[in-house]
Amino acid sequence: MKSIRRLFQKLLENEFVKSVAILVSGSSVSQIIVVLLTPLLTRLYTPEAFGVLSVYMSIVLTISIIASLHYEEAIPLPKREEDAIHLLILSFILLVLNTIIITLLLKGIEQPLLKMFHTKGLQEILLFIPFSLFGFGIFHLFEMWMIRQEDYLQITVGKVRMNLSQVFSQSGLGWIIPSASSLMVGEVLGRLVGGAGMAYVSWKSVKKKLSVFTLQSLLKIARRYIRFPLIASWSSLINGLSQHLPTLFIASQLGVKEAGWYFLALRILALPDALIGHSVKQVYIGKSAKLLNGNFEGFVHLFWNTLKKMAILSIFIYLTIDIIAPFIFPIIFGDSWAEASVFLQCLSIFFLFQLVIGPISATFILLEEQYLMALSEIIKLIVLVIGMVIAYLFLESSIGIVLLLSISQAVGSILFGLFAWIALKRNNYKIKAMKEA
Repeated sequence: MKSIRRLFQKLLENEFVKSVAILVSGSSVSQIIVVLLTPLLTRLYTPEAFGVLSVYMSIVLTISIIASLHYEEAIPLPKREEDAIHLLILSFILLVLNTIIITLLLKGIEQPLLKMFHTKGLQEILLFIPFSLFGFGIFHLFEMWMIRQEDYLQITVGKVRMNLSQVFSQSGLGWIIPSASSLMVGEVLGRLVGGAGMAYVSWKSVKKKLSVFTLQSLLKIARRYIRFPLIASWSSLINGLSQHLPTLFIASQLGVKEAGWYFLALRILALPDALIGHSVKQVYIGKSAKLLNGNFEGFVHLFWNTLKKMAILSIFIYLTIDIIAPFIFPIIFGDSWAEASVFLQCLSIFFLFQLVIGPISATFILLEEQYLMALSEIIKLIVLVIGMVIAYLFLESSIGIVLLLSISQAVGSILFGLFAWIALKRNNYKIKAMKEA
């Protein structure tokens, strides 16, 4: 008993563990409330309504990846605070410009799309996309600023604010108009409230540094981190396609009802990654950025230690979910959602590997190995597309299609992790060579 107490006390004294604990605890509050209210949403809204929402979210999350051309991902990296503030300003300017461009583009192609596709809710999807895009972009770029400041508590509060605003809006609107539009409006409100809150809190630390801003420095920092928009943004876009193409494929091949089941399974399976994986990744970035400035061996140790712990945790979590899901889904979410538990069991194969690989995927950005990252993302997408083609040509069963997509994505995640290790190994060789020279 004493040894367990000492181990627990040692963990609490570890700065990395404490940082992760802060992020996880706050995320847990908001995510648990979302999950607790999901049974209410599944009784207010039909699987078809969730299917339309899943298509909407797939489009928004894919586009939002390049909303600031990925410059915001570089904010934690510079040694000088002046460079970081210029990256923040640059990211904000690009976000505003891209939101305007996408709004005009969607407006221009709205009528042709409506004539070409007779998908229910398409007009509403096109209308709401720019609002979600801007809210998502604001939240993420100030999140990266707070990671640089190691202000993990405010990141946690921001997540809680955003998720609660979203789910309560959707619940309230569902009592009045239980339609796909209500789900999308709730999503928009959550993103905007979350983004505005992060901007307000960050402004206290940002406004003191705005005096250093110059256009010349802005252009210089844009050139310094040009790999992020030229390479990293496209590799992330490819990653987004790898994540969200399956939803669009399910909706087009099986229908919006199956897309709704798929969406619910994703929401449950993504919970561990939202609670733990993303938080570990944020702390991994913050700690690694400092280790890379003078202790590469410590960075290598952090890489393998993170991978090992996430593997053990992931296996335990998803095996448990697989076992209990078929028994509790009809009871908690309603009889019309029972089939979603089978989708969940199929998809857990992919999510298990995603939770393991997710945190160490930041290695590419940290080492500025954008070319290698782009190559690995392309290979991931190719593996997924091959799976989709096989499913389209040879499979008719919805369960068979979902299972094949899950296996394809799992293989892609494994290959992605292998390339992250290659990036680490390449830089390790470079540093050893420099020391020996």
